[in-house]
This record gives sequence, C-alpha cells and structure tokens, in this order.
Amino acid sequence: MNINKQQRWRNHLAAAQEFSGSVDSYCRAKGIRPSAFYYWKKKLGAMRTMVPVIPSFVPVEVVSEPHHPGNRLPDPKWLAEFILHVSRGIR
Repeated sequence: MNINKQQRWRNHLAAAQEFSGSVDSYCRAKGIRPSAFYYWKKKLGAMRTMVPVIPSFVPVEVVSEPHHPGNRLPDPKWLAEFILHVSRGIR
C-alpha cells in the first residue's frame, strides 16, 4: 500500500475532525467522495488496531549496587520489551 496515500487520507481524517461542518460538507469542499472518506476511515482504523503499539521508551531501573550473578534477574516483562526494542532498532 502506498504510504503517501495513507498519509494523505490520515491528513483528511484529522482535518475533517477540525472542520466546523459535517463530513459531507468537508468532502464537498475538498472534492472527495464521502464513500471514499468512510472507506479510508474504516481501513486506517482497522490497521491501527492490527499493529501493536510499542512504547518508544523502555524504563530502566538504576540500582546503587553492582549486578552480580547472585542478584535477582530483571523483570521478565521488562526484559521482553527491551529485547523487542533492540531487535527492531532504536527509533
């Protein structure tokens, strides 16, 4: 799918929310078919629910004592999020 097309429709959806009139009047003003507007609204909404939202920040706990093999292991959830972020690269 064309990323530029997705972004153009995201911009239309955001602008329509700020528009003082109805969706139909927004579409008329922009020369957009209302059916296309609602199609993209549904499509982009469905895509947002399909893609997991991953936080861009992973909290790190700083402890005063150095980590030794006998100390407790990191929280499994934190470790999984850390590995996921590292494997996808830092954004």
